[in-house]
Amino acid sequence: MPVIRVSDDTWGRIRDWALPMSSAGDAVQRVLDVAEKQVLPAPPRAWLERSLRISLQEEGLSQRRARAQARRMAKVILDNWEKEVGGMAKPEVMR
Repeated sequence: MPVIRVSDDTWGRIRDWALPMSSAGDAVQRVLDVAEKQVLPAPPRAWLERSLRISLQEEGLSQRRARAQARRMAKVILDNWEKEVGGMAKPEVMR
């Protein structure tokens, strides 16, 4: 079994995440479980479209053209976001 050395401060932080625990392995397992569940959510479509529309209007596009362009851009951005996040396969936890 490998040995991992951590500072007292780091060990304290790990313990804070994993109380109650019966072993160091339990603490590390809990930290990994929490980390594996973390996925950044995509920005809300309405917020993204509004932000893009405002930026496009500031660049000189009419409100109508900026709105249409913002919708297209938001769709592409969010589709790419979903592909990127979907491609992040979580590692299988060996038990």
